[in-house]
Amino acid sequence: ISIVRHRPMNLTELLDASAERLPDKAAVIDGEAVVTYVALAAKSRELAGQLHSQPGDRIGIAFPNSATYIAATYAIWRHNAIAVPVPLESSPEERAHIIASLGLAGIISPKGFEKLPAKPPDNHGLNIAFIRFTSGTTSASKGVVVTHETVRDRIHAAKIGRAHV
Repeated sequence: ISIVRHRPMNLTELLDASAERLPDKAAVIDGEAVVTYVALAAKSRELAGQLHSQPGDRIGIAFPNSATYIAATYAIWRHNAIAVPVPLESSPEERAHIIASLGLAGIISPKGFEKLPAKPPDNHGLNIAFIRFTSGTTSASKGVVVTHETVRDRIHAAKIGRAHV
């Protein structure tokens, strides 16, 4: 019996493949602006150049919902780091709670990248793409882990669902 171990996938691979295969196709519609796959990939590389992180680091992302938010998320993934949305409307106390409880190594925002003192977190060997805070039905804030593979599979399922409509 042989065991085949696959290297973890990263969603940036899918973006880069789409940018190569469909460079002028719309990746994101941001208000009146249409952002192509090639432009989104380029913006994510540009923002990745601002980051100072290690694989597995948890990086906060504090942008308004926009194409730049998406590009910043891909920039974090280009470092094999984990994107943690930090809501812009969060109070200083809520922001401090997110930073401390998840051990964020930094936050990327329109102001640039802010490196934070953090101890390396234990990601339990998971290929994590996002950690999102949600209260669900309990009203107690908790982190929800989403892997790269889960995001890919959900996108694939959504495409199949649209094809049957």
